[in-house]
Amino acid sequence: MYPPQPPLARLRTQGFAGYGIAFSPFFPARLAVASSANYGLVGNGRLHILSLTPSTQLVIEKTFDTQDGLYDLAFSEAHENQLITASGDGSIKLWDTALDSHPIRNWAEHSREVFCVDWNNIKKDVFASSSWDASVRIWHPERGASLTAITAHTGAVPSASATETSPLLSIARQRYAVHSASETPAADADLVDITNDRYDLSTFKGRLLHFASVTSPLTLLASTAELKSAQELVTNYESKFPTNRTTGTYLVPRSEAEKYWKARQLVDSSVHPDTGEVILLPFRMAAFVPTNLLVVGGMLMPNPSLAGIVFWQWINQSLNVAVNYSNANKSVPMNMREVGLAYAAATTSAVGIAVGMSRGVPKLRVSPGVKGVLTSLVPFVSVASAGIVNISCMRWKEIKDGVRVFVRDDEGQRQHVGDSSVAGRRAVAMTAASRVLTNIPTLILPPLALKFLQRAKVIPASGALTRAIDLTLIGTSLLVFLPPAIATFPQVARINPMLLEERFHNLKDANGNPVTEVEFNKGL
Repeated sequence: MYPPQPPLARLRTQGFAGYGIAFSPFFPARLAVASSANYGLVGNGRLHILSLTPSTQLVIEKTFDTQDGLYDLAFSEAHENQLITASGDGSIKLWDTALDSHPIRNWAEHSREVFCVDWNNIKKDVFASSSWDASVRIWHPERGASLTAITAHTGAVPSASATETSPLLSIARQRYAVHSASETPAADADLVDITNDRYDLSTFKGRLLHFASVTSPLTLLASTAELKSAQELVTNYESKFPTNRTTGTYLVPRSEAEKYWKARQLVDSSVHPDTGEVILLPFRMAAFVPTNLLVVGGMLMPNPSLAGIVFWQWINQSLNVAVNYSNANKSVPMNMREVGLAYAAATTSAVGIAVGMSRGVPKLRVSPGVKGVLTSLVPFVSVASAGIVNISCMRWKEIKDGVRVFVRDDEGQRQHVGDSSVAGRRAVAMTAASRVLTNIPTLILPPLALKFLQRAKVIPASGALTRAIDLTLIGTSLLVFLPPAIATFPQVARINPMLLEERFHNLKDANGNPVTEVEFNKGL
């Protein structure tokens, strides 16, 4: 056996019994002691900040007094001047050694003495505490409340420490038993990583749920102040997200995640992802159903004249122009002259197609059977064709000049690698296809349902009631089928760079490996 060695340095905390001691992970010569008067039975506490001099002398740099005894402490693994203490009054205090005042944050959720605190050395912005109230709590220094509480214990929990394998879980020692927080489902279930999308956008189901949320007309009821508040909330949260989006997480309680997601829903439905600017309310995808119903109402007016048909088709195509322009990829901006020319081309050609087909097909000299089939196809073909022409005209610069293409680096951050007209053509084609998919059920199901009701003599063959029911059927169809039509293609489209222009074929990542996937904003 080795003989006992004298201490390298000695210091007496006069009048206070030391209960916890820790070295700073940033300054090897700095340490701190948590102490209590009267052996912790009654009286104040004191936090001693010490330094070890080159001559191996312990010197008190400063002290912080508390109203109750201190039983443990832990230096922050992320901030060089911060540490936390466990107090006999059930509180946890966050201190900054660069300051000479009170603690910078105080938590008081434990109902009994806090015996132990431990900072996680994997996820360095999270720490755990254990208490005589039989609970272990996990905290974040910037949160006013604990992230989660683990209360599966039956007695006092005098010790808790972070695990080496999980960024969240803690080991709690209750008397002579050892419990892992992972045994309690609530430990992980109550925490949500909001750096991830709420729904899995790589699947159709996830995109369907996402776009059902984003295109909800209920988002139109939000006031300007509510939208601004939502933007500020989302910006505040996302400014705290880890730089490394591949491995980093940002965990919050589920109730807090719901608040964030509600704000994100409002922002995603109202703000353009490329520019960050608020989209005018009538031209948001959430307004697609109500605005189109107004136009359809005009188009269903009885006995329309040619002038009336042209007028309502012009209104319809003008609305489509505004929606297509407002929700397009904005990485290739258009000046007002280009917008004006595109608008004139889009409305003129689209109205010409729609009016020409609706007026021209009935005049064709073909057999009644063929004419009947062609007449039944006119609404769909004219609307779909006009829609494709409209989108192509309004987004011609994406087709000609291309859209921005990005790669993800090792930290998950987007890096612009150039503009691709191939990607631009794909973006416009996918958007046009989703519009056609919206039209298919809307132009087929309501007429079939209306004819069924008329043949069953549930409604009259014509009149205001019939038009109202027809309008209701069309509105319901738009509301139901718009989200799945948009969800057919991801808004952030991904493609192998070998399918783009030759200049993208030899892209390399930071490690010199070939890039196999790039992404671009498809638009809506």
